[in-house]
Amino acid sequence: MGIERSNICISVSSSDARDKLEQTKFDLLILDLLIPLWPEDEPHEKNSEDLLTELNVSDELNKPSKIIGITADKSGLTGTVEKFEHETWHVVQYEASCSDWVKKIQNCVQYLNDNPVEENVKEHKFDLAIICALDDPELTEVLALDWNWEQPKPIDDHTFIYEGKFKSGGNEYSVCASHCSRMGMVATANKSASIINLLRPKVIVMTGICGGIKKNTDFGDVIFAECVWDYQSGKLKKEGETSVFEIAPHQIMASTEIRSKMELFKADKGVMSQISSEFEYDINVTPKLLIGPIATGAAVVADADYVNTIISQNRKVLGIEMEIYGLYSSVENTSGNKPKVFALKSVCDFADLNKDDDYQKYCSYMSANVMRRFLETFGCQIL
Repeated sequence: MGIERSNICISVSSSDARDKLEQTKFDLLILDLLIPLWPEDEPHEKNSEDLLTELNVSDELNKPSKIIGITADKSGLTGTVEKFEHETWHVVQYEASCSDWVKKIQNCVQYLNDNPVEENVKEHKFDLAIICALDDPELTEVLALDWNWEQPKPIDDHTFIYEGKFKSGGNEYSVCASHCSRMGMVATANKSASIINLLRPKVIVMTGICGGIKKNTDFGDVIFAECVWDYQSGKLKKEGETSVFEIAPHQIMASTEIRSKMELFKADKGVMSQISSEFEYDINVTPKLLIGPIATGAAVVADADYVNTIISQNRKVLGIEMEIYGLYSSVENTSGNKPKVFALKSVCDFADLNKDDDYQKYCSYMSANVMRRFLETFGCQIL
């Protein structure tokens, strides 16, 4: 019917389907009324009902334009069938002896082909968008990648982008890169919102530098920001003569699909040493790739005692920085087809008085080149 195989996703559990629906706006969802929650579980109608309910009430999942239920036994799943039909979705009964059920699905696909939803036909102008907080050294190291960068061009009154291309799995992908007007969450959120709305990238990523938690990280380590929160979000109240801050964190996750690929990338034990060895100077560190939480705040932290208050919010926190929450929040609040999002930042200090700017160039290099190697390896699977 003219639908490319790469545009068809198959899930074998409701949890996997949920992950895909978080990342992608589908035209059509064909949902078996009996599916397992996890691949190894037994199928149960409750799982399809729960997924249907979440699609109706949650803003976290992209709502498909059409949903078709499918089952081999309508009579045995009366309640679930009624629930689908109550939501005005059709249930098709599978039969091995005839293909009438196939024709019904084909008719639905043909209708969607003939009447595309406007939101779905917005063109992706770039496969990948990169945002950095600093022009130098963060964006400088991105532009040092051998990705055929062109001269910068404006996309609006406030944003210039560099366009380039890279290859993965034998395919070529388009990329744009830009930096924020200043450091911080607000500038990052504004810049990423402009890029998402104007350029519709499939994936958006931030690279750069951060402070590390000393007991959990070393200089040069690159952190994949699995989740982020604003560690200064909460309520300041008075208890007697003392001011007390009550934290109210809102955690936002990176793309689950990209995180799973990053785990595979991390399994290559030699890749970090190889990337580090290609830096222009000899740096006496052995960097690691870490996956975990990063805390975002509005101020540069150079106080070891204050770091302990951040650790108390999440004992597994790996780093502290000023921008990623703005990026993830901007993606979370994008209407329609959201880009997949992740961030990679390299530890250049430990958020104390012993800051050394000499590490900034190396750490910017590490985050940019870990991104490069990751996307050249797995880009064909996530773009």
